[in-house]
Amino acid sequence: MKTSNISVNTPKVEKTEDGEEIMKPPQKWDIRLLNIIKETRNAKKWTQKDLAKKISMNENVIKDIESNKIPYNKKLCKIIMRQLGIDTKTIEFPVDK
Repeated sequence: MKTSNISVNTPKVEKTEDGEEIMKPPQKWDIRLLNIIKETRNAKKWTQKDLAKKISMNENVIKDIESNKIPYNKKLCKIIMRQLGIDTKTIEFPVDK
């Protein structure tokens, strides 16, 4: 099975005014987006494994997203929503911080 090359655990690094690099805490998924994903997946009668397979990801990624255990990733969110048939133009996505 082909695996997506989207990194779900890449830490964000910022530079301070002094040029020092600091790690930013990961941004959590907006609970409204998680609910839309879960409810739509359930309405389609898809398991987490079904959805993961359709987007070429590991089932654990979907489990971790739905339980908000991995950082928010706008690109991954849009891929999931498109696969679920959700019009991404009607969703206000948080910006990756």
